[in-house]
Amino acid sequence: MSSRLGTALRRNRGIRGALTVAATIAVSAAVLAPAPQAKATAVTTARTATAVTTATINGTMRKDFTARIAPTKYAPGVTLLKEGTVIRLRCQVWGDSVHGNYLWYKVADARWVTAYYVHLNGAPPFCGNGTLYKGHVTISSLAVRNGPNTQDPRVAWASGNLTNLVCKVVSQNVDGNSIWYERTGGNATNGGRWVAARFVSNVGSAPPYC
Repeated sequence: MSSRLGTALRRNRGIRGALTVAATIAVSAAVLAPAPQAKATAVTTARTATAVTTATINGTMRKDFTARIAPTKYAPGVTLLKEGTVIRLRCQVWGDSVHGNYLWYKVADARWVTAYYVHLNGAPPFCGNGTLYKGHVTISSLAVRNGPNTQDPRVAWASGNLTNLVCKVVSQNVDGNSIWYERTGGNATNGGRWVAARFVSNVGSAPPYC
């Protein structure tokens, strides 16, 4: 009788021990599991950031202007934008001067218009993705111009390594290469800083399109 009782007690203690271990594991799992609210917040933040980077700004043409394929008045014209036309602007760069204004806006379909003829409802961001790209000048000295065309005024010379390439556009063909790189350093006084990609060897990734 006492032997049977002892066996039963040992079985009960074993069951209680197993239940205790199971409960401990369940509590630990609940503590370690990510909170549903935190996960939802992370998703919302990511969507908000994406929306900001893809936003466009509207502008209205103050006068008739023929949009260009690149941010310079020397680039070929592609579309006549009539006075009063509402356009969607993606970003802006420093380029050559139009009546003293060096800013150019990229229209949503990759055309370019001078800021001089646009009335803004807000301000578009500067083109580029926030990263500076590197290159190496392959000739002794390379003309830096305030627009992506050899008719744009030369504002400096570049040689050796370049560490401040922002983005690129398709513009004038130079020895079989139609790509031009924008560099940092443009401003409202001297305009943009552009170099022909024909004479630049990329170090790492090439800059994105403006």
